[in-house]
Amino acid sequence: MELTNVSDFKGVCTMMLVYIPDVGDGLAAGISTIDGTKIQIDCGSQQEANVAFIKGIYRISPHSFFLSHFHLDHYNGLFCHNQHMERLAIREAFYPRIPKFEQRDKFLRCVMAMNHRLMGDMSGSTVADFLSVLSSINYGPFIYRSLSKGDTVRIGGSEFHVLWPPKTVDKATTKVIAKAIEVFDAAKQEDEILQKILNRIGEKGNLDPYLSDERQTGEMPICGRRTCDLKHYTFPSMRDLPEVVRSASKSLRAAANHLSLAFHEDNLFLFMGDLESSQIKKVVKYLTAQERRHFFVLVTPHHGTHWHKNLLEIHACHSISSVGSGLFLKLRPEFKSISNISLITHLNGDIEVPLFCPRWCRWKHRRDWYGFL
Repeated sequence: MELTNVSDFKGVCTMMLVYIPDVGDGLAAGISTIDGTKIQIDCGSQQEANVAFIKGIYRISPHSFFLSHFHLDHYNGLFCHNQHMERLAIREAFYPRIPKFEQRDKFLRCVMAMNHRLMGDMSGSTVADFLSVLSSINYGPFIYRSLSKGDTVRIGGSEFHVLWPPKTVDKATTKVIAKAIEVFDAAKQEDEILQKILNRIGEKGNLDPYLSDERQTGEMPICGRRTCDLKHYTFPSMRDLPEVVRSASKSLRAAANHLSLAFHEDNLFLFMGDLESSQIKKVVKYLTAQERRHFFVLVTPHHGTHWHKNLLEIHACHSISSVGSGLFLKLRPEFKSISNISLITHLNGDIEVPLFCPRWCRWKHRRDWYGFL
C-alpha cells in the first residue's frame, strides 16, 4: 500500500515511537512497537562509547537488537556494560549476512582483527566481535540470525523487510573488498600487534554465524569473555595508531559499508545503514519498483553524509541524521529537499518521533509512546 501523505498513516501503525539520541558520530537508535516490544539498532560512537551505552541500550533495555554492520563504532557501547550492572535480556539479535565472494572468510577475519586493534588491550575481549560481547553481557542465551535482501523479520507486530546486503556481491564491490584486504595485509606486515591479533582470531574466532548462507537460527551460549569498565578508560585515538593501521582501517570501513544492513517497516520506517552511493542507488531503485516512495521516518545513510541522486525519488515526513562534530560538516543538504522535517542530533539533541496510531493504542501504551521509561 502506497501512502502519499501524513493522514494515510493513521490506523495502520505497528510502530509507536522512533528514538535516536545524540551520541556523536554513531548510532544507538530505539523503536517501540505497538505491543511495547523494544528494538535497538546499533549501540556505538566514534567519540563517546559510554554515551551510546547510557542513552542507548541502558535506557532502551531492548528485547531485540539489530547491528547494521561490523564497524566497532556501531557496537562499542556494549563494552561499557560492567560486571556490577544488571545483565541484558535480549531475546534475539540480527546482523548482516556476509555475502558470497571468494575472500569473504579472510575479509571478516580482517574486520574483526582491526576492531580488536582499535579497542586496545584493555577491552578484555579475546575477539572484539559483536556476538561474543553481546553474549558476555546478556542474561542468557539468545537467538541470533544473519539477514540479507529478501528476508523478513517479525517483531512485536512490526514486519521488517531487508533491502541489503544481497546474497552475492557484484564485481565492483568485490574489487573494493579485495583492495581493503590488500591494504590490511600490508599493515599487518608493519604492525606486529595486528598480526598477533589476526593469528589469535584464526585460532579462536567463531566466524560461522557471520558466514552462514542459510536462513537459520540458533543459540549463542553465554561467553566467558569479560568486558571492561570504561569509567576510567577511553578507546585509543586513531591518531595514536600507526599510519598503516589507520589506512587499513579506512579501507575496511569503506568495504564494510558496501555490506551494511538496510531495511524498512512498511511505509513507516526506512533505515539505510552506512550504505555507499552505489548501494543507495540500487536500494532506491528496488523501493521505487515496489512503489514505496513515501516513508514517515528515514534514518539517513551514513549519518547523513552519503547521497545518491536516486534518493530524490524518496520522500519522508522526517529525515533523521545521527551525527556528531566529526561528520557534521559533511552532511548532505539534499536530505532537506526530500523531507518535511530534517532533524540532526548534533543540533537537535535526542530525538523522539511518535508515529501515528489508533486513539485507543495511544492511551493504552502512553508511557511507551512518549519515551523509553
